[in-house]
Amino acid sequence: MEDINWISSCMHKFGAILSSLEDAALAAAGQDGTSGELIHIIPVVAGKPGPNCGRPALQFNMHWLADAVSSTHRIPLQTLVKALGVHRGTLRQHLKTNNLNRCFSDIHNNELDELIHHYKCNRPSAGLRFVITLLKSHGLHIQRE
Repeated sequence: MEDINWISSCMHKFGAILSSLEDAALAAAGQDGTSGELIHIIPVVAGKPGPNCGRPALQFNMHWLADAVSSTHRIPLQTLVKALGVHRGTLRQHLKTNNLNRCFSDIHNNELDELIHHYKCNRPSAGLRFVITLLKSHGLHIQRE
C-alpha cells in the first residue's frame, strides 16, 4: 500500500513540474498572453535619411548603452561592437558625445589604501587577484601601477 501512495505522490508532483515547464515554454514563445508586458529594447537603429547623400546616422538607445558600459556591467567595447554590428570608432564617438566615458574611477589614494588595508587585515593571505575582485565588487575601476 505504501508503494501505491508513493507512486501517486510522485505522479502528482511530476505533473505539477510538467505543467510549470509547459507554462514556461509558452511564456518563452510569447504564446501565454503576457507578451504585451515584455519590453524589447533595440539598442541601435538607423536614423531618418537627411537631405544629404550618404548613409543615415545611427541612433543609439543611450539608457541601454549607459547601462552596458556602467561599472556594474563593464561590458568590453569589443563585445558591444560585435553585438551591435557597428564600428568601434562609431561607438566610441557616441560614448564621447554623450559623456559616457570608460575611464578610471575617481577615488583618492587615502580611500583606496584604507579599503585595501581593511581587506588585507581580514584576509592577510589574499593576493592581487582577490584585491582586484574586491575593487570590482565595489564598482571601482583603477589603474595598476
